[in-house]
Amino acid sequence: MTELRSGENRPWPDARVTAYVAGAQVGALLLGPDGRALSTAAWVDAATPARGAVAHVAGSVQGVTALLADVDPAVARVLVVATGFDGAPTAQVLTSDGAVAFTVTPAALSTETALVMVEVYRRDGAWKVRALAQGYAGGLAALAAAYGAATPTSAPASAAPAAPSPVLDDPVRQIGMILDDASRTTASFESSQAFAEQRLERDLEQLVGDPSLRVGPAAEAARAAAQQRRDQLVVEARARHRTDLAQLGDELATLARVLPPSLAPWTAPGWQVPRPDAAPAAWAVRLGELALPSAPDFRLPMVRTLPLAPALWIETEDGGEVVAARMMAALTTRLVVGLPRAPRLAVVDVGDRAMLGHLPTSEPPATDPGEASRVLQEHVEHLRMVAMARRSQALDDLPPQHRPGRVLLVPDFPGGLDDSSVAAVHQLVAHGADCGVNVVLSGRRPESLGIAVLDLVHDLCLRVPTAPGGDLVDSYGGVSWVFHPDLGPDDPFVAERVQDAVTRRVTERDRT
Repeated sequence: MTELRSGENRPWPDARVTAYVAGAQVGALLLGPDGRALSTAAWVDAATPARGAVAHVAGSVQGVTALLADVDPAVARVLVVATGFDGAPTAQVLTSDGAVAFTVTPAALSTETALVMVEVYRRDGAWKVRALAQGYAGGLAALAAAYGAATPTSAPASAAPAAPSPVLDDPVRQIGMILDDASRTTASFESSQAFAEQRLERDLEQLVGDPSLRVGPAAEAARAAAQQRRDQLVVEARARHRTDLAQLGDELATLARVLPPSLAPWTAPGWQVPRPDAAPAAWAVRLGELALPSAPDFRLPMVRTLPLAPALWIETEDGGEVVAARMMAALTTRLVVGLPRAPRLAVVDVGDRAMLGHLPTSEPPATDPGEASRVLQEHVEHLRMVAMARRSQALDDLPPQHRPGRVLLVPDFPGGLDDSSVAAVHQLVAHGADCGVNVVLSGRRPESLGIAVLDLVHDLCLRVPTAPGGDLVDSYGGVSWVFHPDLGPDDPFVAERVQDAVTRRVTERDRT
């Protein structure tokens, strides 16, 4: 996934382009070769869901999609427009298989209330995508006037940003905001604790410096008063902290009821039968939960964007092989159900120690060294084919099994793999995300083996533990967090419902 800065462009060889803009109302304006609107009403939005091969995507996260081969020849440019946002929104440009190819975020906003986020345009008979992030302080009316169009009927009545709803349209963004708020209040609590300890130390030093208060009842009373002041400061700070976290916990509980499956708790409504109008969360997945050492009962989702870049390494330092297998299965389940199209899944598990054969693999797990080598080399060849197809703008010509959208699980890495297989894993970890391959490994830290490529693979990955822990410090408040892995549903009835959802998605994939 690549962040495109304003003005940058890339070839788009795929047959379809889809752009989501989280936290905003989204539409498209169709322009002719002269850069002007095809007509005063050349809009695609909630009020006019489609014009030819360009369609509005409804749901909790809105977007625009276009089947490029069928776009009217009169259309030279498709502008993806965002309004009603609260803060700088991010556009994510997806391929036909749901892989996020590019993201676009405005560098800064001041008074802008409408944005042209992305431009999809023809050039020399081929299609390209350009990041614009061009803002208009006059809102959608000013934007429309700039291109010779009328303000669409679905435009907000005023140019002011829409008032935020209790649950934001972009769940990933809201989780990040809750994390920031939790970090802020925790940093404040920790600062208050440190101040209370420093004040106690200062008060005691002053007592020691006063001969009349070194011993005796007066000295004991003075020390008790100093300790009481310290304790009162901590009690007040802790009460504020708990109040803040309780409010954030209520926000998380509200959010959990509307999260899509890739992000939702296993018991949440998102794991019921999906609503037909629900937009998939095609760019994020839940890895586990984060907790505060000072408030272990406060939990919020740990979220990763897709494809997984960097790849994921589940560390099994304390004999956590069984837990690592459960983490792999839980993550795979979320990927299968959460992505627009269920990905192809491969497992390389020499010796079948992880026993992941119950997952919806595209072929049986590779459990001997020869099969492992074949599967890994086939994935490396897949990277080569996708990269070549992108360079030649021929992604749509790839056979279905070689289109972007794969998950590769390698438990107990590098156990049972020969040198060429380890080298193949290195290539997949380093370049897989660029071609829509999500790689998940598990194993112990390899430094003691003295093999450079293993150290390199380990360092290229995001590393998470199988037991609660981790060395996670957020950049907002410098607060430490404890990672709790997602092990899948424990309740057998919930597990059965989740499995039904997986079966439906795999069946849909195999029909196409």
